[in-house]
Amino acid sequence: MKVYASIIALFTLVYTQAQDKKIFQNPSELVKETQRIISIESGKKIDTAYFRTLFLPTANFTVVGKENKKFMHETMSLNEFLETLTDEYYSLGY
Repeated sequence: MKVYASIIALFTLVYTQAQDKKIFQNPSELVKETQRIISIESGKKIDTAYFRTLFLPTANFTVVGKENKKFMHETMSLNEFLETLTDEYYSLGY
């Protein structure tokens, strides 16, 4: 499913093993950090190793968007979400 709207991350925080604990003191900061990591220029790659440190391995993500004038959503695991980010849609910049 192509995503043309926002991404909502449903997440559980990793407090003890995070690289930058200050982002875990405010959920808005975690969302900003998530957006920063997945917002890439054309030809760049997402730092998936760092992205994984932000979430527990059991985290789920719900991607929402509009397709054929209908709102759609899909919930996926962390691994499935990272696979989605390798789609050509994202490699052109997001």
